[in-house]
Amino acid sequence: MIHIIVNPAGAGGRTKRLWTKLEPLLGDAGYEVHYTREGQTAGDIAASLTGPGEGTVDLVILGGDGTMNELVNGIRDFSRTRVGLIPSGSANDLAKSLDLSRKPEELLSSILEGKTLRMLDVGQVLAKKADGSSFLKRFVESAGLGFDAAVCAEVASSRLKKVFNRLSIGKLIYLFVAARLIFRSETVPAVLLLYQKGGEKKQLQLQRMNFAAIMNNPYEGGGFYFCPNAESSDGILDLCAVHDLKTLEFFRFFPRALTGKHVSIKTRIEIAQAEKIQIQAEEPLWLHFDGETDTKVKEAVISLTGEKLQLLV
Repeated sequence: MIHIIVNPAGAGGRTKRLWTKLEPLLGDAGYEVHYTREGQTAGDIAASLTGPGEGTVDLVILGGDGTMNELVNGIRDFSRTRVGLIPSGSANDLAKSLDLSRKPEELLSSILEGKTLRMLDVGQVLAKKADGSSFLKRFVESAGLGFDAAVCAEVASSRLKKVFNRLSIGKLIYLFVAARLIFRSETVPAVLLLYQKGGEKKQLQLQRMNFAAIMNNPYEGGGFYFCPNAESSDGILDLCAVHDLKTLEFFRFFPRALTGKHVSIKTRIEIAQAEKIQIQAEEPLWLHFDGETDTKVKEAVISLTGEKLQLLV
């Protein structure tokens, strides 16, 4: 039995239309469709299907990076859960990182073969809100603190996102919002502690941090190639910390970040790898996990859970 999770509102309604197109191709395959809606996220559906039990549970989602993040945060037993992804969102950064086919029919055909083709590391963010309460969120693509997370927060609340999605240019909303936020972006002092394999610890002290992107895969934010060397199954996290960028320098940085050439700006960017990264900022900054935002925080610990997400694509 394949459980197919569809976000009918995804990509301005294009996800629902895609499902209408794909469903006849399932033929006599045994499947059940679950639609996300208010009060029932992909995570809620995953939690109800992946609890204690026997046998493998196959979940297939039609949606974007946000739907995948909901799913990952809902899975209760990764060892017996396999996931298929047919991307249909605004950014689809995970699909780009994994170099998935852009043809949904090909992806569905691969999923129906029922073979585990990839094993992705699962990351987690542990942070504390202003009221002192802590929260834990998982991610598979990236997490970040600062400007990149502020862009995600703005995109999530922007009425223009639906407009861009209807025009099939959803990725451009991230560039549009980033260009607007550049002029009111602030830098803050921050300390980053990088815990390496073998117990070694490295400290980065940034007097004017713009943002820190912690990557499990190379892309985030609508196609920004922040960590070209990031690999989703190597058991390590990649860091791209940007600091001391002035307003006009952003317009030099972001075009380069689309192709990975930003890493050559050595005086403004720190590239590193670590098993765990702790960030302490003097002022609260927006935090994101796979592009999803929850709140502003001053401190976050980002690491890998040790679990693996089994992918059917």
